[in-house]
Amino acid sequence: MNIVATGRAADILETRGLLLTPAVLGESIYIYGDDARESRLRIDEELLAQLKLRFRAVSLTDEEIALAVRYSEQVDDGEAQTLAVGATQRVVVLTDDGRAIRYAATLGITTTTTLDIIKAWTAHVEPAQVRLALRAMRSRANYAVPRQHALREWYAEHLEDAIDL
Repeated sequence: MNIVATGRAADILETRGLLLTPAVLGESIYIYGDDARESRLRIDEELLAQLKLRFRAVSLTDEEIALAVRYSEQVDDGEAQTLAVGATQRVVVLTDDGRAIRYAATLGITTTTTLDIIKAWTAHVEPAQVRLALRAMRSRANYAVPRQHALREWYAEHLEDAIDL
């Protein structure tokens, strides 16, 4: 949910819908409401609706439950359920969890990351907007680009002042 912290989630996810599993919806995920970090926002269905994001809460099928149980030996419950839905519904899984990405690859499940999605969005916006979105994500979600991420240098270039990567 790092994309929500950018303040531009509706624009970035414009044509994309999200499928949210029970474990993901049940997690208490918070971001800071502002760059001063004076308030916190809980990312839940209500906030996603306010942001006008297209999403659907999914109920797991018996097959997805069985897969999620198996996958939970390798990744946390939210990632396991998400990978199970990705496997059965043949949808791209959005995750920034390195372990889940590596495990998904062994299962033949296609993944994408927050930075992949944001980079695709940048083709339609000014560099200053990209910089503001990335700074907000770093500040409000405590986002740190993984060391091995293919877009690590792109991220640093677009932040301009990213000295502590």
